Amino acid sequence: MSQSKGICAFAYNNEEINYVLMAYICALHVKTHLKNNNFCLITDEGSLAYAKQLITVDKLNKVFDEVMVTSNPQNDTDTKNIRVHFDSPWTEFQAPFINNNKHEVFSISPYDKTILIDLDYLVMSNMLDSYFELNGPVNMFSNAKNVRGDNPLWREIWLHDLGIKMKWSTVVAFDKSDTAKTFFDLWEYVKDNYTYFKFLYKFPGTLYRTDFCVSIACHIMSNSKNADWHDFKDDMYFSDQKDDIYEFDKGTYSILANNQRENWKDIPVTWNGVDLHMMNKRAVDRQSKKIIDYYEKRLGI
Repeated sequence: MSQSKGICAFAYNNEEINYVLMAYICALHVKTHLKNNNFCLITDEGSLAYAKQLITVDKLNKVFDEVMVTSNPQNDTDTKNIRVHFDSPWTEFQAPFINNNKHEVFSISPYDKTILIDLDYLVMSNMLDSYFELNGPVNMFSNAKNVRGDNPLWREIWLHDLGIKMKWSTVVAFDKSDTAKTFFDLWEYVKDNYTYFKFLYKFPGTLYRTDFCVSIACHIMSNSKNADWHDFKDDMYFSDQKDDIYEFDKGTYSILANNQRENWKDIPVTWNGVDLHMMNKRAVDRQSKKIIDYYEKRLGI
């Protein structure tokens, strides 16, 4: 019996970041590089209305196979999850980090096998196609490298100096099994009791992070022993918020990779053919016309 397979992503606009534009760019990459390229956008009415004006309904219908409309989770809570973002080492700004319903993808997804991705995860290979064939009920990245080929700073590897290893919620592959449901229920439980789990696992900061939630859920489900519970075997590559894209040409991103220990240092890096978690969303926005023109032409849109 064949199973439906597809990508899901959340997009809720705010006053600082154009997430629906990111969603369109993300979907264009998926449609170009993956065989299993059904794409489900999860958004709210206001963001969707803006996307229709910005991109046109016709183009949206060509890249989004499903659109699931939810309420904006930021409107359903009195707690504002404000994140400090960077755009290069020299510019920072604050914006709501709307991610507190990400665990609901289990019930929202229309697919039997789903890969949840963040909108700033740029698919530039067919690697995710192989993740649909994994037997585990839930899989995600636990190892990452930056575009310079270096390991992340310790705060992106461990929840605490003496704590558990962090897993990345950037890409989560799952099925509709009971085990997967238990994982997402645990994710929600950690979210609802975030202060307690912060005390228990001693992770830093006040920002609600889904990376911490999935790390703890995996730790509990592995009986605190199996540290590589359903990990992808590949490394995830990421470009930090302090990196910038100085050019995009024919599918190749030219990036100024910043040295976080010496902010005045940048190294030029060209990137193509390997998926990339591009954290500086404004950098993508600045190159958006070139990116969209290139991928629309490839897809005949």
